[in-house]
Amino acid sequence: MRTLGVAQVVHIGGKAHIALVDKRQLQQLGLFVRRILWEIPDCAMNAADFVEVLASYGEEVNVASLERELKGIVEVSASDGKVRLTPLQVFARKVFNLLCSEGSIPAAAFEAHYVERYGSPIQPALLGFSSVKALLEAIPDIVTFQRNALIPNSQLAKLKIPEISNKLKWCGQLSYSNDSSSNG
Repeated sequence: MRTLGVAQVVHIGGKAHIALVDKRQLQQLGLFVRRILWEIPDCAMNAADFVEVLASYGEEVNVASLERELKGIVEVSASDGKVRLTPLQVFARKVFNLLCSEGSIPAAAFEAHYVERYGSPIQPALLGFSSVKALLEAIPDIVTFQRNALIPNSQLAKLKIPEISNKLKWCGQLSYSNDSSSNG
């Protein structure tokens, strides 16, 4: 099982040593988790099904570890037993899909493009931010500012998840092709 956290115990020559965990793995897992949940209209999945989907890609983690280590990305609901993206990450999905469909968008025109696509204005205060710029700066792994324009972060765009749609269909979670028709 993958060890999540800041440190792990490694046994070398019969002695226990503490080693730092490479946070790049955790960052990659966070990107991977987002891409899976982005495929689902409400960005949520039954926890047991979610762990099973991750395992099918060789990512063996438990729900408690995901919630603890990916705190700003996912939350687990005790009431319905679902793993879901945080509201900030649902917004990030919308931003990523908008940027992928339109490419580079001038920063000054971003809000107008967003309203045109999703039918409602961006409300940064609802997500705890003072401005749209501050909100976008909170998702640097999703969006990059480049010469007064917004572009999708190349690291996320390059993340390969083969057959993701087919993997999700077997658990009855996939029912759409894009999110332009929903505000979720």
